[in-house]
Amino acid sequence: MTLSQIAGREPERNFRMVDERMIGVHARYPFSLVERTVRAKTTYTLTFSVFGQVKSRVVRAIKKQLPKFSQVNAAVANQLIVVFTKGSDEDAYATLINVLDIVTDSFVSDKKPVVVSDKCPLCNRGECDSFALFGASFAPAHKICVLNKNDKKAEQAKENKKSGSHLMGLIGAILGAAVGCLPTILLVIFINTEFGMLYLLIPLLSYQGYKLFRGKLGNGARVIVILTSFIAFFIMYPVMSYLVNIVGSRVSYSFYEFFTYFIVNVTPVEFLTAAWFGLIFLLIGIATGFKTLGTSSNDVLRDAATSVESITNVDGTYSEASAERRYQTPSVELEY
Repeated sequence: MTLSQIAGREPERNFRMVDERMIGVHARYPFSLVERTVRAKTTYTLTFSVFGQVKSRVVRAIKKQLPKFSQVNAAVANQLIVVFTKGSDEDAYATLINVLDIVTDSFVSDKKPVVVSDKCPLCNRGECDSFALFGASFAPAHKICVLNKNDKKAEQAKENKKSGSHLMGLIGAILGAAVGCLPTILLVIFINTEFGMLYLLIPLLSYQGYKLFRGKLGNGARVIVILTSFIAFFIMYPVMSYLVNIVGSRVSYSFYEFFTYFIVNVTPVEFLTAAWFGLIFLLIGIATGFKTLGTSSNDVLRDAATSVESITNVDGTYSEASAERRYQTPSVELEY
């Protein structure tokens, strides 16, 4: 049974598909569901949006009742994630309803019941009138906030598609990567230590600089940001060495002379031996954001359309007004 079939099994429940994700409201708790099939085995990942951190006792209570081999994770605030499979002789829809009942009953029956947040993630105000998708989370929001936010995103994406420039993006990526190197350089100069997490800033700020200078989104952006991050990282080390020596009054020659000496005399093996710690965190930063770095204008438009399409009334019914707004927005035509 596919997710589409599960969503349509009982129409009165108002479960529905948005892109490749199923969304719905069960016992007043919003959730999203995705499936993944590997070697004929289908796994379902269920994400609940709640208020604050789910207590470990609630997690344990849920796990005790779930089907065999299920996983429960509440490490991220405002989320509870349940991963489960169904037995070969089980009905996927019945298994899902069973899991939904187990989780929501445990939420309600705890001595401090788990509740749904009423704060909109876009304006941080309460009295939300809808639910909408934010990444994997189907969470409370104000309909107007979601519509306005995604109209703006779509307008920017269409503008980037028309006039985005790889050259301007490259300039921004270089400046962003340079700014990303500064915290590490200052830390080494003044307290002679390294903090690995700071190396994550290099690709992150390089990409922010690329976007700030209106670089064209897509795979070209990914290549430029990755190359710029590596180049900035390799240049950063001779810069740090030179500045450390300047502060210690141990050199009287120019940076050009020092840099030339460094390039000619330091072998790649020596460099990697000295820089391996920072390089690992740089690679982690690139790997973590690899998918985002390649986001195209079409991807942004598609995400905006998906977010608007997901808008659901707090009682779980589909918001027709959001569908009308999506197609009637005068400033932008959202594309699929």
